[in-house]
Amino acid sequence: MRKKIVAFGLVLALGLVGNVNVASAKSINTDAYGKFTYSITKSGKEISAMTKVEKKADKLVTKLTVQDNKIGKTLLNVSNATKNSKKCITGRIINDSPNTLAAFSAHEARGKVTVVKYCSTTF
Repeated sequence: MRKKIVAFGLVLALGLVGNVNVASAKSINTDAYGKFTYSITKSGKEISAMTKVEKKADKLVTKLTVQDNKIGKTLLNVSNATKNSKKCITGRIINDSPNTLAAFSAHEARGKVTVVKYCSTTF
C-alpha cells in the first residue's frame, strides 16, 4: 500500500511540473564565479534563457534568439544585463507556431575575468 501511495505521489508531482522542459542546461565550475549555470527553458508556450553564478559578477548578460526552424524567420532577438548580481533571465516568447522552433543563447559573466558560454536547441 505504501508503495502505491509513493508511486501516486511521484506521478502527481511529475504531472504538476510536466509543462517545464529544460531543453538545454549546463554547468561549469569557474574560479571567478563558482558554479556557472546556463540554460534555455520552455515552460508551456514560453521560452526563456537564464545565466546564474554562485559568486556575484560585475555584469551578467543573457542573449536569446528564437527562430522558426522551418522557414528561418527570427521571432525573438533579445538580451538582458544585470549588474552586481547572481542571476539574469531574458526571453519569454509565447510559442504559437505550429512549426519547430530553434533557440540560440549566449551567456556572459563579466568582471576581472569574463566567461562566455553558448546554448542551442529546438522545441
